Amino acid sequence: MKPSSAISGVPKEIASPFTFSILELIMAQMHEIKGWCPTAYRPMATGDGLLLRLTPKRIGLSPQQLVAIAETSLEFGNGQIDLTQRANLQIRGIDPDHYSKALTSLIKRGLLGSEEASEYPANILISPLSSLEKNTRLTARGLADELNKLLLQNKLTEYLPSKFLFCINDCTRLSLYSVKSDILIDLSEEGKTSLILANDYQNPIFIEHQDCLASVIELIKRFLELSKQNNFIFRRMHSLIEKIGINAFLKPLNLKTTLLNKEFKPKKDAYLGLISFNDNHFIGVSGPSGAWKAEQLRSFAQILVQHKFQNLQLTPWRSFLIPIYDFRQRLRLLEEINQLNLITRQDDPRLALIACPGAPKCSQAYGNTEEVLEKFSSYASFFSSPKEIIVHISGCTKGCVKGDPTPLTITLTDQGYNLIKNGRADNKALYQSRTLDELDHYVKNNLNILEPL
Repeated sequence: MKPSSAISGVPKEIASPFTFSILELIMAQMHEIKGWCPTAYRPMATGDGLLLRLTPKRIGLSPQQLVAIAETSLEFGNGQIDLTQRANLQIRGIDPDHYSKALTSLIKRGLLGSEEASEYPANILISPLSSLEKNTRLTARGLADELNKLLLQNKLTEYLPSKFLFCINDCTRLSLYSVKSDILIDLSEEGKTSLILANDYQNPIFIEHQDCLASVIELIKRFLELSKQNNFIFRRMHSLIEKIGINAFLKPLNLKTTLLNKEFKPKKDAYLGLISFNDNHFIGVSGPSGAWKAEQLRSFAQILVQHKFQNLQLTPWRSFLIPIYDFRQRLRLLEEINQLNLITRQDDPRLALIACPGAPKCSQAYGNTEEVLEKFSSYASFFSSPKEIIVHISGCTKGCVKGDPTPLTITLTDQGYNLIKNGRADNKALYQSRTLDELDHYVKNNLNILEPL
């Protein structure tokens, strides 16, 4: 499907020649696998209206900008806002007839440029605590900007699948090792630069830093070449390397992997509550499954405005990171934020459950995931100190919010609810085609099913 000249109703001065029409967006909704990721200028048609995704600049967002996002959602959307695994914000439920007004509102408030080309790249993630590692010579921020320039100069962004993800890690705290990336540039070890393909940390590619970006470009070209040879069935590096192996992938290139002597186990640091690192202090805040009500987001932002905070970062764990410059105010700030029923503790039992939007927000979902989430939240006391997601609720077999195995996955189907143990949303069910009450009864009588992997 080719993009049309403009979205109907968008003022000429802010319309882009690469913007989808509303009709095409609705047609795109019918495809099982969407071949692109939504942006502000290319929103996605969903079951509850248009979904508009914002990618904040690497300097973060100001509290005033968060207020503007919340008010845009309240005025033109359905008051639902999501934080994503790629550190983006999504405004849900925008009426197509109000889309141009929503876009204009965001432009006027400095959240967007006046054309699609001004949108910040959504496929490059950097360490949330970038530049704070004392021994690191280089920072992810600068390298990300250089990489983006090279991608544009080589015209690679228009050929890469939209879900292809680069991560640049320059910090040992809140590192990006747990994020599913296609190419990770690791600067976190003093004096070393390595490239990690498809999260294969046992086989890093050690390189000289001055060769880093040139090597990344070669890897991208190799991926695109092999993808073309295979009729573009490979959308991510993981599936390609799983098929042909990393050695075959690297064979024509002047690059080789180094097998590590000991097993590398990427750890996921605490990203909520009070975080201290190299004399820097932060507070991490999230909503259940990354979902926020617009009124809640506005109240949260207004608290930050009152405390004179300048900016905050988004993380790939669907959370905000607030820099604390006056360490004494942390408890007062946490107390005010906790009044909004947000998640500010790493041991909050709500972190053990995650759900996709479900119906009616997603047209491909077979039911309402929120009522399943509410039902299974009654087991919160069982998750006394969750270190990982234990229950994944998926509206269909795609498993959009979690592609990895989970101790317990509940998948909604046209026949009812499926329960999958230690698997993904599309795996074989242990207990299938049941009602929600039957599922609940089964789990109550088999609580050991909730134990982590």
